[in-house]
Amino acid sequence: MEEKINNQTDILEDQFYKEINSEESSLWYKETIGLKQTTLVIKTITPCIKALVAGCSLKLVFGKKDNYLCIGTRIMDIPDATMFISKVQFKSEEHRALIYALQKGIFDISLINEMNKLVAWSKVAISKQKALNILKWMQTEESLYVGTHTNEVDYAHDCFCVSVESSYKREFPYAKTIPYIELETTIEDWNKIDLYSYSNNSVFKYSVEDKDEGGAFEEEIASALISVFPSTLYKNPKFKKGENEKELTDIFAFCEYANFLIEAKEISIIESNSYSGKIRRILKTQKKVKEAIKQMTGATKAIINETEIYSSNNEKININPLKQTHCIILITEFIYEGDWSEVEDLLFDAIDKTGAIFNIMDFREFIELLKASSGRPEIIDYNLRLRFKWVKDKHSICIRGNANW
Repeated sequence: MEEKINNQTDILEDQFYKEINSEESSLWYKETIGLKQTTLVIKTITPCIKALVAGCSLKLVFGKKDNYLCIGTRIMDIPDATMFISKVQFKSEEHRALIYALQKGIFDISLINEMNKLVAWSKVAISKQKALNILKWMQTEESLYVGTHTNEVDYAHDCFCVSVESSYKREFPYAKTIPYIELETTIEDWNKIDLYSYSNNSVFKYSVEDKDEGGAFEEEIASALISVFPSTLYKNPKFKKGENEKELTDIFAFCEYANFLIEAKEISIIESNSYSGKIRRILKTQKKVKEAIKQMTGATKAIINETEIYSSNNEKININPLKQTHCIILITEFIYEGDWSEVEDLLFDAIDKTGAIFNIMDFREFIELLKASSGRPEIIDYNLRLRFKWVKDKHSICIRGNANW
């Protein structure tokens, strides 16, 4: 087992890791170092990874525009809104790896999460006859485009997207449909990798198969913040309310410039063992966000009132109530559809009552914000303020920041 994990970890060598780090989500057919085999590497959001590990199906998608080879995967996590990940493949080594995988009919698969961590791997089998048909359709390796990322590559990708997913037609009205093929897969049992992170105060363990999905999400968030707040990061701090103890928030951190309260809201996938439709997923998310806003309001008032706050180990945390407080509500996936007006009304009411800065985002955007902030608390503070200004100006929570903060 240890040898196999090491071989899988080899796919994350420095140059490839940089490429993974630069993408929010993507896929690669890669020749595994030292082994004559192919690994399909997929970087995607945690809910999709959990759905795959829980048993949802995966389809491989291939398209061609002229000599541009388009590749994709469709993760069947939400029946009416599947996750489609795609790109144009234009590196010779990736063409070779794909051709070898199709010839063999079985290859490895590795799943990378938002934090660029390898969290699970397995083997994928495909129909050899259908794979041979795709090879004939692709023609020879020499006939496929190899080169740099150009405008023509982007256009081929746009055409691929509108061909596979009609919803992209609004985004790319100029694109034309092209032929594409979908291929069913059979995946063996997944091998899961436990990840550990350490701060001055705690040890955090994350596993993609943890049935306590809410707790696992908290651990994942805390792991992302350890390097930023090595000695001022606390999970599940508490305060006294009357004769009882009450949790302040899921994760608390502070720096010279601000206090950061984080509520983590996970939509159960593994425990429910089902993949709800898009509307139901949105409604579940909205319900949890409303809960988080109310929790954040109470937590912020506790800080303002200079309530004594303690760590989960009963150590007093010295909090400056005069610092700006950031209330960050993190959800596993933000689907920017549906009516969010009720949530927005509740949010802006909380802002008026507390004077805190509120931001609601999914984990993928949060990781991008951390990257854009170079892991520096003062820049995180600034970027959260900037994002909050956009929320107020648009009077909407359905916005998404990017790396050009």
